[in-house]
Amino acid sequence: MRYLKRNILVAFIALLLNGIWEYVVCAYFYDNTSVSNMGKLMIEATAGDVAVTILFFNFIVMMRGDAKWVFDRYDYLNLSIYGIAAAFYFESKALNINRWAYSSAMPLLGESGIGVLPVFQFAILIPLTLLIEMVIMKKFNSQFVGG
Repeated sequence: MRYLKRNILVAFIALLLNGIWEYVVCAYFYDNTSVSNMGKLMIEATAGDVAVTILFFNFIVMMRGDAKWVFDRYDYLNLSIYGIAAAFYFESKALNINRWAYSSAMPLLGESGIGVLPVFQFAILIPLTLLIEMVIMKKFNSQFVGG
């Protein structure tokens, strides 16, 4: 039951953080004229961000073999690296199929054509989501013991 609660909490935090990020960043750094239904696309992008965060959370829990897993600095580094890899994958795929396009204001990572901000999003928000989840679980669940 506690494991399910953790997944729900991770999903809620990821929804909040990524939803805000998507709507703020996309307004300035994506070419809104190239997409027919930007609102629908933002909902889909946020749902994808939440799914990736939950996937990473469950991957770490599985690798640790402990549903009471507690975040440490190595996890932050690993999640940031996984987040960067995932951002490159999803952004390059979306750009290649013309799902979206960047505005001229989007800073790019060299010749890759990948925007800096989507990479920062996954590198920062995935670990931050799990860190916030852990803090909340420790604060409001006296039986929560890290291991």
